[in-house]
Amino acid sequence: MVTPWFMKKLILYIGGAIIIFLGGSIVLIAPYNYMGYVAPQGDVYHFKIIEANGYYPQLELGIGASPDNETVIFVDVRFVNNETHEAIIANITLDDSDRLTQSKKLRYEETTILDIPYGNYTVYIDRVVGMTWIDVSLKQVTDSKTYIGVGAAMNVGGIIMLIAGYCITGEIIENPDNRRVLQWGYDEEYPQE
Repeated sequence: MVTPWFMKKLILYIGGAIIIFLGGSIVLIAPYNYMGYVAPQGDVYHFKIIEANGYYPQLELGIGASPDNETVIFVDVRFVNNETHEAIIANITLDDSDRLTQSKKLRYEETTILDIPYGNYTVYIDRVVGMTWIDVSLKQVTDSKTYIGVGAAMNVGGIIMLIAGYCITGEIIENPDNRRVLQWGYDEEYPQE
């Protein structure tokens, strides 16, 4: 005969595991379009602005550099649409105001958001003054934070369910002789054998 405590324990264990699995699945299907690379002046790369649900026609352009001494770095990046040949130019200046204070090594970083239509683009690093190599990151603006937040909240809820299932007394598997075959969870009284 199935006891109510058995059902509560079973529902909490299995339900918690299912909710953790679903939360992880939601995080994995989050829309994400990112590329990062190190580039000198004159480098050419390709990047696609995806037109789909959860993706927006905006690009977060990040430029970083680690100079040997305090200097001003000028970077010009050009995005050319491969179909319309329309060009979008971003001029970025890195100076002491862009310095990362928590870094032990001298490091400059700046990000900017560009409104850029959907399509395939060729990315040209037209000018780099003050450094030989720069770090470039291209990230399309998406709903990924919403997906990750919902998935993480589900994982926390699943873990709480598993802990609650552990705290409920009782057995998961019973036998006709009333011997415990498998016991999970916390019992306030310990049986003496």
